[in-house]
Amino acid sequence: MAVFSNLHHVGEVLVELISDNLPSVPTGTVQVGPPLDTATGAAEDVRVTMLWVTPQPTHRNDGWERTPEGGLRPPPLSLSAFFMVTTYGSSAEDPIRAHELLGNVMQIFHTQPELSLPLAALADRGEGSLRVVQVPTAADLMEKIYSPMQLKHRAWVLFEVGPIQLPMDVDDATPGPVVAPGGIRFEGVEVLSRPRITRVTPSRQAQGGRVRVDVELFGRSLAQILAEGIAVPLASLDALTAGSAYALTLPNVDPEVVATGTRALRLEVGDAQLDPPQQFSVREQITVLDASTPTLDAPTVASHSMAGDLVLDGRALGSLGAVVLWPDEGIADPSAVKTITPASFDATSVTLSAAELAGAGLSAGSWRISARIGDHVYTPYVLLELTA
Repeated sequence: MAVFSNLHHVGEVLVELISDNLPSVPTGTVQVGPPLDTATGAAEDVRVTMLWVTPQPTHRNDGWERTPEGGLRPPPLSLSAFFMVTTYGSSAEDPIRAHELLGNVMQIFHTQPELSLPLAALADRGEGSLRVVQVPTAADLMEKIYSPMQLKHRAWVLFEVGPIQLPMDVDDATPGPVVAPGGIRFEGVEVLSRPRITRVTPSRQAQGGRVRVDVELFGRSLAQILAEGIAVPLASLDALTAGSAYALTLPNVDPEVVATGTRALRLEVGDAQLDPPQQFSVREQITVLDASTPTLDAPTVASHSMAGDLVLDGRALGSLGAVVLWPDEGIADPSAVKTITPASFDATSVTLSAAELAGAGLSAGSWRISARIGDHVYTPYVLLELTA
């Protein structure tokens, strides 16, 4: 965009560029003005004539601009202007110089199609970027230009020049009141983050099974967890890590409500200073399986020492083949997966002895644990922190 305080300055900029870049100095003048009456003559003249201007449609809905003082300024008028350049010289019978000058002008704008303003010789004539594009001409365009002007034909070329911006001739809007850095602040007002469930393990559990629910309470107090509308109060939860992880036994009192299929868990936190005093998390989806499906229950502790036996509860474990453990952060190498064939298990529990844990080469950290039933069936994993 090139901003001008006067539309006439656009023609002056074109004249300056032509004058500075002509290969030979003409004997006449190079200036803004209408075409000369005589098509050729002894004087070698160049005339830059503005034929018409048109608004640029892409800038008709420009928004108001913010001033450095904080006020608002209406957007400038954005235009494209069409200039006809005519050249004169030599004699009436031989317009060689007129044609030569016309070629020179076209060469100048073909070489420099984009001008960076202001020019050195016209420091007060616009600023910004101005583009000059030669307009393809045809017989009908020539007729439309010369008929209204009632001129004899002469050498000419048409250029589209833009984008041209003319500032609006109105005062800037008054700035608003000064405020403190960062804007207006309300003392004592606090935005409370909504509690959320970050993880449920296992995410597929049998009816009546136990899952671990990891939560973010943002300093609030957990009141209960809703399992498909059935409230499980805090007193019925095992707090693995108070305020961040709880063990929840899926309600099995109403098979019409907590039945198999995709079901929802939701947190409820309480705060006496809230109105209303409850706030709920977004629902987290889990899959409830039939009660006969082989599954492990989430442990009721957050961590377990490998120096003692580890007992895992579950259901339908009578055909247990092995227990598989792998790091929660991911498997970098196949050797990270550990397999234990326990000596002690029944349909509802499996015991990993301290010796079996030590023999598996486990390291301290968070582990995912799954039971293999038969050769190919694996239970959804549970999560447990193992310590030395």
